[in-house]
Amino acid sequence: MNIPHIRAEIPALLLCGVSLLLSGTPLPASGASILSRQTLMSDSHSSLAISQRWTEAALNPRPSMVQVIGVHQQWGYLTQGRAFQGTPIDIGDRTFTHGLGTHADSEVRIVTGLPARRFHAWVGLDRNKATLSYHGIPARLVFSVEAGGKQIWASPTRRPSDGAYEVDVPLPDVTEFTLKVHALDGRITYAHADWGDARVECADGKSYWIGETLAEQQTPKKQIFSFVYDGKSSDDFLSSWSKKAKTGALSQGVTLHTQTFHDPATGLTLVEEFKQYAASPAAEWVLRLRNDGTQNTPIIENVLPLRLDWAGDNDTTFLYRSHGSHGDIDDFRYQADPVTPTQPGLTPTDFEMIAGGGRSSDNWMPYYNLQTGDNGVVVAIGWSGQWASSITRGYEDRIPITAGLQHTHFTLAPGEEVRTPSISLVFWSGKPINGNNNLRQFIIDHHTPRVDGRIQTPPLTQGSWGGVKDQTTLQTIQHIKDLGLKYDYFWIDAGWYGTAESFSEQEASAKWYDQVGNWNANPIAHPHGMRPISDAAHAAGMKFLLWFEPERAMEGTALPTQHPDWFLSMGDPGDKRRLLNLGNPDALKWLIEFTSHMIKDYHVDCLRQDFNVAPLEFWQKADAPDHVGLTETRHIMGLYSFWDELHRRFPHLLIDNCASGGRRLDIELAGRAIPLWRSDYLSLGGENPLGVQLHTLGLSYWLPLNGTTPQARLGDLYNFHGALSAAMGFGLPAPKDIPKDYSLGYHKARMADFTRARPYYEGGYYPLTPYSSEETVWGAYQMHRDDLNSGLIVAMRRASCPYSSATFPLSALDPAGQYEFEDSLTGKKWRMSGREAMERGVSITLAQPKSSVLLFYRKVGADQATKSSSRLTP
Repeated sequence: MNIPHIRAEIPALLLCGVSLLLSGTPLPASGASILSRQTLMSDSHSSLAISQRWTEAALNPRPSMVQVIGVHQQWGYLTQGRAFQGTPIDIGDRTFTHGLGTHADSEVRIVTGLPARRFHAWVGLDRNKATLSYHGIPARLVFSVEAGGKQIWASPTRRPSDGAYEVDVPLPDVTEFTLKVHALDGRITYAHADWGDARVECADGKSYWIGETLAEQQTPKKQIFSFVYDGKSSDDFLSSWSKKAKTGALSQGVTLHTQTFHDPATGLTLVEEFKQYAASPAAEWVLRLRNDGTQNTPIIENVLPLRLDWAGDNDTTFLYRSHGSHGDIDDFRYQADPVTPTQPGLTPTDFEMIAGGGRSSDNWMPYYNLQTGDNGVVVAIGWSGQWASSITRGYEDRIPITAGLQHTHFTLAPGEEVRTPSISLVFWSGKPINGNNNLRQFIIDHHTPRVDGRIQTPPLTQGSWGGVKDQTTLQTIQHIKDLGLKYDYFWIDAGWYGTAESFSEQEASAKWYDQVGNWNANPIAHPHGMRPISDAAHAAGMKFLLWFEPERAMEGTALPTQHPDWFLSMGDPGDKRRLLNLGNPDALKWLIEFTSHMIKDYHVDCLRQDFNVAPLEFWQKADAPDHVGLTETRHIMGLYSFWDELHRRFPHLLIDNCASGGRRLDIELAGRAIPLWRSDYLSLGGENPLGVQLHTLGLSYWLPLNGTTPQARLGDLYNFHGALSAAMGFGLPAPKDIPKDYSLGYHKARMADFTRARPYYEGGYYPLTPYSSEETVWGAYQMHRDDLNSGLIVAMRRASCPYSSATFPLSALDPAGQYEFEDSLTGKKWRMSGREAMERGVSITLAQPKSSVLLFYRKVGADQATKSSSRLTP
């Protein structure tokens, strides 16, 4: 499906600190928003309140008694809880919180769940800037109510100068009635009509609002998940199943609400595991389906762990999202799309996002941010396979959101259990970037690997191609030791395994791709296995990182030859690729034991797991007609079990999630691994340093910890700054390949810059320029740690940018505080007040294009993080 959007990206021209859009509809404030520390704290409290209110409704949904259906409007869109222009409902000298805003002529149908007995409202023309400033002949309106095909009430003529007119009319026990507004004499200019505090009394004696506020519309009125069982929607039968609820503390600040639904007729049990967070404005849940009966279940299909309604308005409802990784210069490209209503009778707009080829971030990132006014929600889909999500906007304010596996149509055998993707909702108030930073903080607090309670440190690495002979590699390690270079890990990449015939010390000519499945150390390159390199790395003060790709093998290699039943194939004789079926218990057991032995034998400190195949077609081909989605589900469940067991057996093990460079960056894997190679752009011939800049600028909206490299461009400060991330590969070539004029002092200084910068990538991200791939502009961002009262700024004047100076207003500072800034290259320091840095901004001059600067700042006299902190500190 084609996805409509304003633009493929958000271009900007930055000149003397003023950001101007080059083309397209103006972007709502989301990037370079100036946010003070006090504002952020206030927004944080508001976000928590929104989250708690939403969670209470989600756990105990109450069906809406009133449905509002827009049938016709002469101009614009029907609004609920506000006037036609999105302003509060004002009639005369009265303001109303609830009600409807329309533009005459208009017709709105009201449908109630119980017979309606009375309707009450206040009607009139809305008082706003447009209606008050209009100097032509003003509109004259007549409001009316119809039921049973007959008009049962009509107002006198209402003019702009008239106050609110009361409607109080009995209804003949109908479940549907219509509200109409007619403009006399055909004068419809600025005919903004209001139904203030509209409500209906039903047969149960209770009154219900017609036209809820946005906050009320955004709270769940029904289960936040759905599925179809034996051809029937869960909405129609789930309430008849037996239900048990249990609540308990899962960990400090995390409450687990477990709701169990059971069908006694077929034995199907559905368990909703819902996590509530005391300090994070987030809700998170997963569904488990289990057959507790004695027969196969009827067909289960269209399983949607996320099914809810959001509410939008006309002008400030936007969808923010990023593309996934394809190994391109614009991987993680960030964009904003207006989610505007359609006219009645037209096909609703559908924003459909789907994973690519069975890897979660191959097409779209499995995160997006939906804004309505000053509030919004970030959706994170926790699934490492083929998820799909849809956001639909028709004529109404209601915006249905769904997410789950792309295809499900299966039966469960007795005793069989499967799970769905997990869903995380992170709520926010204020500016859209607050939502991204709430997500980043949520990931740091609850979805980041830890050792002994502390976040695993994203490493600074020195890498080597796996096919290089031991003698050369050991010389490189000794050289690093002699130079006193403090790397965290020594990295052995692909090519270390395979047959003697496949040996090649040159990556370009190596047959590493064809040797997966031969998981023995190459006898030519590594005659004594990988232990000599591991021991040398440890002796040099480094840990040992080893590449591995267990989910893929090639026909003819040892593993699929010995265990063909463990592998899935495409059935094409010319296709030698094989996919290890992690849903096969024997294959999964082998993988856990083999990998454990490899970690022990080789003293592996970081397992770099790659995944260079799109698995979706393998899964689909293996599915029977009544098992659609099960091969994938079992594989992903096996993957999670594999990594969880490795972490249990090796508590200090770091896992690097590669997947062809950044193609499985979902929140489930973020909690188990850190991606040290976020894009294959550099591996596929990407030489433009703009690429690593763009990857940082786009990915930082969603994922705090990730890594890349400036490659081997020794001495290229511009490229180094562009590649700065939480993790970095910044190694030296083999001793014989290091240029004689290369400054070791420069190299050590950049390593020190990285080490100093690394902790700030756990903090808040504030883009100082809109996302743009243009070479004629500046690119800049700020990372800020509120707990450390400090942060950094990276600013880059791109290759064709004609402007030598730019000014960047900062965010998240204390206006009353004093801050010291330092240029990391020159050591120059200066001071500014927080207010000046946020309002006037920090001015930067770079004399030459394709140049950059890294600035650190700290609040003068501020307390730093305590020693008990679980996070990195400079």
